[in-house]
Order: sequence, then C-alpha cells, then structure tokens
Amino acid sequence: MISFNRIFLYFWLMRTQVISIVLLLSSLSLLAQDTRPFKDRLYFGGNFGVSFGSTGRERLTTLDISPVVGYKFTDRFMAGPGLVYQYVNYQDKLLKINLNFNNYGAKVFGRYRITESLFAHTELEELSREFFEDNTSKRVNVFSFLVGGGYRQMLGSNSSIDLLVLFNLNDNRFSPYPNPIIRAGFGIGF
Repeated sequence: MISFNRIFLYFWLMRTQVISIVLLLSSLSLLAQDTRPFKDRLYFGGNFGVSFGSTGRERLTTLDISPVVGYKFTDRFMAGPGLVYQYVNYQDKLLKINLNFNNYGAKVFGRYRITESLFAHTELEELSREFFEDNTSKRVNVFSFLVGGGYRQMLGSNSSIDLLVLFNLNDNRFSPYPNPIIRAGFGIGF
C-alpha cells in the first residue's frame, strides 16, 4: 500500500522538476544575447572536505573530493556535471573494528544567482555507497535530490569561495548526508 508521504513526495518532486525545467528554458532564451566565447562561460570548482570525529571509543574519518564543471548559460544561471568520491574510515576500539569504505558516483547541478553573493542551488546525485551489515560489506546505489542555497565570496575577478546549506529531499537509511548539509567549496572561472 502506498503511503500519503510517498505520494506527497512524488508530486512535490514532480513540481520541483517542472519549475527547474521552466527556469532552464527561460535561461536558454537569454543565451542568444550572450556573445562571450565558450571558454569564458566555463566554471571549474567543487568541494574538498576532511572531517574527523571521536567519542573516545569510536573514531570516524571522512574525505570528500567532488569536482564539478559548469557552463554559464547566462550571467545568472549555470549548470553542469560533477564527480563524487568519498573515503570513510570507522574504528571501534571496544569491538576491535576497523572498516574502510569507498563511495563514488556522479551528479548534475544547477545554480541560479539571486544577488551578487546569494544563489539557489539544486543537485541530483547517484552514489554507489558501501556499508557494513550482518558482518558483510555491501554496496547500494543511493539517489539524493539536494536543494538549498548559498553565499559566494569573490576572491578576485574569476575565483570564489562558496558556502552552501542544502537539504536532501530523498533522505533514507542509506543516505550519506544528514540534514542539513553544510558545504564549503571553491570556484574558478576562465
């Protein structure tokens, strides 16, 4: 039996996709007015993150490398693909457990600049995630639909540091991202 929450999520995701398509098409109509060369429309960036945590008994270390390449369709809208790699090490001293996981995948993102510093961000990601269950290492594909916004601090005319707050609308037990997701990234335009 299908629950009300699942039906609501389905219709909410469909509405969000329709809005995204309308924004994309309206941005493409402005593309003909932009005369910048192709290389000036490219954007290179992504995230590099390292985190450490310990409770005394347990220790968790993660490394995240997520490069992206974006294309500036207009001065306000950019979109593009990206790759994701995550290394996770979990140790439990009491149970004498030392686990290493490698997660990898791909994503597409869209970003709309609201002001010079504020932007809206959406991202679809598929991640092949490794986890440990019943004394066995297993792998599952996890789809994440992330939405939110961010703040951009320019570091000159072509580079920036971005701070994002995102929410995973498809959160489940396999999701690697607890809500809210806070990211810091960088960007370089040529």
